[in-house]
Amino acid sequence: MDRFLSNCAQYIYNKHFFELHKICLVFPNRRAGVFCSSYLQKHISEAAISPYVTQVNRLMSGYSDISTGEQLNMISILYKIFKKHTGSCESFDDFYFWGEVLLSDFNDIDNYLVDARDLYRNIAGLKDIESHFFYLTKEQKDAIEHFWNSLEKVEKKRSRDHFISIWEKLYPIYIDFKKELEVKGFGYTGMIYRKVVEKLKTDRLQLEFNKYYIIGLNALNRCEEEFFSYLKKE
Repeated sequence: MDRFLSNCAQYIYNKHFFELHKICLVFPNRRAGVFCSSYLQKHISEAAISPYVTQVNRLMSGYSDISTGEQLNMISILYKIFKKHTGSCESFDDFYFWGEVLLSDFNDIDNYLVDARDLYRNIAGLKDIESHFFYLTKEQKDAIEHFWNSLEKVEKKRSRDHFISIWEKLYPIYIDFKKELEVKGFGYTGMIYRKVVEKLKTDRLQLEFNKYYIIGLNALNRCEEEFFSYLKKE
């Protein structure tokens, strides 16, 4: 990885020596950005301005009108909405793990641009998912399968009918939850990413840099793919 980052730094310096300040370097995490910057500094004179270095989540969130929320706060909001739709009497402490599962999988749904209405239709099990949603990409099917398996683990002590009844209420819970978060001005990462990607369909982003280098990322989700494709076209 260090050799890869060193080679990237050398390439960027050679290609953009006179315009480094107009370049944005995007990394999966802060550590990779720090190492690449240190390699780049070996080539840059004191008078030169370094490229802007950031992470994927910071870059995409910068084009959203909502910020990233605290998990505990979001699960508390989700708990109230869940109780409203299901009539559940369980305590917040009992709900918390279930809330983590829901929040994580809502995040996957939005990251992979899954149609939540289709996902939460009346289905009896994972085999129904496979037969009804044949048109989905492998990534979308994987996200749905992970979600279904997570639900089965949480609900393993309850009756299957109860499990299915909760599944069928998850779409309005998902919608109301996102509406409430938006009113409060924050959301989870997938929600923020999806808003940014949907914005690309109607608006042009005001890009701050002439060139964006996406470095060291793999296994991109659908939102990241759409966003980076937009940057490439621009």
